[in-house]
Amino acid sequence: MDHFLGGRPGFSKSDRDEIADSLRRLTNGIVNSKDGLWRKDASKLETLNKRREELMGSNAGILERIYWLIEDGKRYGTLPFAGLARAGFVSLQLLQSLVAKGIFSTQDYDAFLASVSTVSSQLARDRVTLDKATFLSRYGHLRPGTYDILSPRYDENPDLYFDWDAPPTVPPTAKDFHISLGQMRMVAAALSEHGLEIDPVELFDFMQAGIEFRELAKFHFTRNLSDVLALIGEYGKQKGLTPEDLAYSEISVFKELYAAAVNPSDIINSSIEQGKKRYSETLAVSLPPVIARPEDVWAFEWPDTVPNFITQKQVTAPVVGCEDPSLLKGALVCIPNADPGFDWLFSHPIAGFITAWGGVNSHMAIRAGELGLPAVIGAGEILYRQWSTSRRLHIDCAGRKVEVLA
Repeated sequence: MDHFLGGRPGFSKSDRDEIADSLRRLTNGIVNSKDGLWRKDASKLETLNKRREELMGSNAGILERIYWLIEDGKRYGTLPFAGLARAGFVSLQLLQSLVAKGIFSTQDYDAFLASVSTVSSQLARDRVTLDKATFLSRYGHLRPGTYDILSPRYDENPDLYFDWDAPPTVPPTAKDFHISLGQMRMVAAALSEHGLEIDPVELFDFMQAGIEFRELAKFHFTRNLSDVLALIGEYGKQKGLTPEDLAYSEISVFKELYAAAVNPSDIINSSIEQGKKRYSETLAVSLPPVIARPEDVWAFEWPDTVPNFITQKQVTAPVVGCEDPSLLKGALVCIPNADPGFDWLFSHPIAGFITAWGGVNSHMAIRAGELGLPAVIGAGEILYRQWSTSRRLHIDCAGRKVEVLA
C-alpha cells in the first residue's frame, strides 16, 4: 500500500483495483437479500426482547437485573445496532449516489424517504389510536437524553411530553414510492457496472430495510438501557441516594456490586465523589469539534460548518426550545442534539426543527425526511447559537439557507 507515484504518496493501479474489489465484496456481503449481514443482526433483536421479558418477569434481584440487562444490551442490542446502523448509512449512501448519477432527482430522494415507515412513525400513529395506558406500555421507556438518569421516561412523567386532553396530531401516512421503467433500467445498468450482485427491486428493499431496522434496533436496545437507569434509581433510593447523586456514578459500579462482595455504600459514594471531580474538570475544558492535531487542544477557532437541509420545503415560523410543550404548535424547535427520546415532539404540530449536531444519516434527519418536515441538521455551534436565540426564522431547504427575520 505504501507506493509513491512520481515522488508523491499515492496508490498504484493494482492497489486501487484491490481496494475496489475488497469494497465490492464487502458491499455484496452487506446487501445480499438472503443472508446479508444486516439480516443476521436484525435476528438478534428478537433474542434481546425475549431475554429481557424473561429477566424482568423473574424473581431476580435488582443488581442481577441491572447486570444482565447491560450484558444482553451489549451482546444482542448495541452490537447488532452498530451493524444495522452501518447498513442504514450504506442505504442512504446508495440513495444519494442515485441522485449523484442523475438517475434520481432530489424529489425522488425525498419521496423514497417519505415511503419509509420506522418505529418512530409507528409511535406517532399509535399516539392517535391507542389509549394512554397501552401507549405508555409500548413506548414508556423512551426518554430525551437516552443515557441521562435525570431525564424522566415517558411513563414516569407522561404529562410533561403529551397533552392527553387535546386530540393528537395525525401523522402523514407513508406514501408508496414509484419509479419509471427507464429509471429501473438505469439502476440495473449501474448495479451491473459496479459488480453488485442484486437486482433493482432487491436494492430498494435493502435501502428501505436498512433505514427501518436501524431505528428499530435503537428502539429495542434503549429499552434495556432505560430499564437499567430506572433500576439504578430504585437501588440508589434504597441507599438514600438521589438521581442527582447517581448521575455522577459510573455504571460499572453496579456490575461490580453484583459480581463481587463489597460494601455498596462505600463503592457508590466513592464513584460519585470521583465523578463530581471529573465533571468539574470537564466544565473547565473546551475542545474543538474535531481534534486534527495536538495543538488544537490548546487553541482553536470554531470551524465553518455546512448544515444538512432535509426536504425541499420552505417554512417561516417563530423559534422555540422544547422545554414548554404549549409553545410548540407551528414553531421551529431548536434542539442541541436529539435521539429517539425526542420523538414526543412529533406528536405536536411543529413547523420544523434545527439541531446543532447530527448528520444526514442521524435519527432526526431520518424522521424529518419520513415526515416531510423541513429541518436543518448539524448547524454547528456558531450557527446554532445565532438561530436558536432568534425569535423568527425563514428556512429554505431547497435553497439551503436560513434567514433571521427577528
